Amino acid sequence: MRIAVIGAGIAGLAAALLLDSAHEVTVFERSERLGGHARTEQITHGGRRAHVNPAFGYVAPAMYPRFIRLLDLLGVARMPAPASVTLGSGTSARAAFVTPTLSPLRATPVLAPGSLGRLLAVRRVLRAARALDDLDDWRTTLEDLVEPQPVPRSVKDEVLYPWAAALSGVRIAEAKGFSARAALTYPVHVQPEGALRPFRLQELEGGVESYVAPLVESLHSTTIRTNVELLSLERADGEWRLVETSGDRHGFDAVVLATPAFEALALVKTLAGTAHLRAVLDKFPYGSTRVIVHSDTSWMPRRRTDWSVYNARHDGGECEATIWCRHSGEFDYFKSWASFTDARPSLVHAEFEFHHPRLTPGYYRAQAALPALQGDQGLWFAGSYIEDVDSHESGIGSAIRIAERLNPSSAMLAAVR
Repeated sequence: MRIAVIGAGIAGLAAALLLDSAHEVTVFERSERLGGHARTEQITHGGRRAHVNPAFGYVAPAMYPRFIRLLDLLGVARMPAPASVTLGSGTSARAAFVTPTLSPLRATPVLAPGSLGRLLAVRRVLRAARALDDLDDWRTTLEDLVEPQPVPRSVKDEVLYPWAAALSGVRIAEAKGFSARAALTYPVHVQPEGALRPFRLQELEGGVESYVAPLVESLHSTTIRTNVELLSLERADGEWRLVETSGDRHGFDAVVLATPAFEALALVKTLAGTAHLRAVLDKFPYGSTRVIVHSDTSWMPRRRTDWSVYNARHDGGECEATIWCRHSGEFDYFKSWASFTDARPSLVHAEFEFHHPRLTPGYYRAQAALPALQGDQGLWFAGSYIEDVDSHESGIGSAIRIAERLNPSSAMLAAVR
């Protein structure tokens, strides 16, 4: 078949890889670069160089099994990345929550009065959240999960709700209405077995973009076109037609929309008979986040012994994170989320804006409705919103679902799956 894949993020590239050779695939990408959120930028400071992963930089092995298998197949090297977490308010000199590391200097904040009790209380709630996996429950809200838990009020208000808000990129009040399973999925699945052990993550050597080139080099019957702006998607005479803003038209037997839900909605809005499909896509809410890369230490916890890889501070209504990037080149720097503040750090190296889904129960109701619409007249949907939470793993999963229907005998499909 002639198959068009619109979008060259992880979902689109994975779909092309899994359909390659069996079909004539053409990937259309609006920008000049491939990879979507797999983006790595170079920065300099004082004559020294480092790389930045503005959208995401760490891989949790327990959460990314198919992505890790793909990296292994492509020969992409990874390195261990011990992680740690600090949570506190902007007005307090002492952090409310500090996780252990292997450094002896960390003993002071971890063993401070009440600190171990908060660690154990958080682990209790995360165990309750993990039970939602067994129930396949995306509908219970964070507030409905947390409030009945027999843990101190301070743990709920100063640790759990702010942490979930920072991870989700929303205000604390909004985070309470998120799916509890989604809001806490990273703490749940990367927490160590013991309360006093550090978190274990991985990083891709050279940055997350390092897998894009070897993936593209693995394609044989796929054509990739960049800098293509699509005007519309049409259905006529038994085929799909893509119309570029230049006026060029292309005919295909099937189309894979490997874009965020709001971009897929924009492409199908003029198609006849798609009212129900449009209604489903419209129920995936998104919001924008701002990320600033800088070298301003004032955005870190006040006490150096409290510094973690992941640091989040709240003011009662908002909580945003700063990541301490220590192994990305010739100097340390910080990556801060700054969507709800007018304050700006000094020594800014770069600034980025991204759109991420809001993982509410309504989002998961829409997710549950989408499989019944997949493949209608050869129209498919891929992307990180198709399953689970917004991640590379879910993007690959969405591509696998399509390949299982369009190229089930693929050796690459079997290897990744």
